[in-house]
Amino acid sequence: MKLYCPNCKTEFPPLDVNVADNLAYCRRCGEAFAISKLLGHASTRREPLPDPVTNIPKGCWYHETMDGWTAGATTRSPLAFFIVPFMCVWSGGSLGGIYGSQILHGKFNLVMSLFGLPFLVGTIFIGGMAAMTIAGKVVLTVRGNELTVFTGVWGIGWRRKVTIEASSRLYSNRSNFHYPGSSPSNITIEGPKSIRFGSGLSFPRQIFITQLLRYKFNLPDQGI
Repeated sequence: MKLYCPNCKTEFPPLDVNVADNLAYCRRCGEAFAISKLLGHASTRREPLPDPVTNIPKGCWYHETMDGWTAGATTRSPLAFFIVPFMCVWSGGSLGGIYGSQILHGKFNLVMSLFGLPFLVGTIFIGGMAAMTIAGKVVLTVRGNELTVFTGVWGIGWRRKVTIEASSRLYSNRSNFHYPGSSPSNITIEGPKSIRFGSGLSFPRQIFITQLLRYKFNLPDQGI
């Protein structure tokens, strides 16, 4: 039976259809779809969910703890070989010329300083992206039904907590931001409190995290 992407109508090649995980991935759109939904019926599993821990992708990890478990994935990407030199040129050329000259001559120029603010903001943004492509990670820590998600570099980043209940939904949602090599979607947990994360992960790493959450909390398929 042939399967087609509901967005672009492109046929899914066999290598991009994973029946065991109920997933079909469209490379043209950069999205994953539940095979059960493509076939036009509700997603119900008669077989038990496969344990993702038996096949951990490169760049991911999983550990049992005394009161739960922790898992994660790195956001390292070959994009770092491009973005780091670009950031150095951007920062050195723009900030060095605008602010460095003022420091060198010991004179403050208000107009030049205000003109340099967009370049300063851009440097901070690009620097954060560069750090994530070099040493960034997404870490999940679970105690009972409480999930803590950390996204950042070397302990510096953003931590969010959410309680996963039986009514919680887990699915993919198109991300407003992603860079080459990362998935164009993020992982969404919807419930009394909702969070989104994982947009900087590659597709295989994002799939591992999603399937692990689904397996551990016995959540139904909602698209990825």
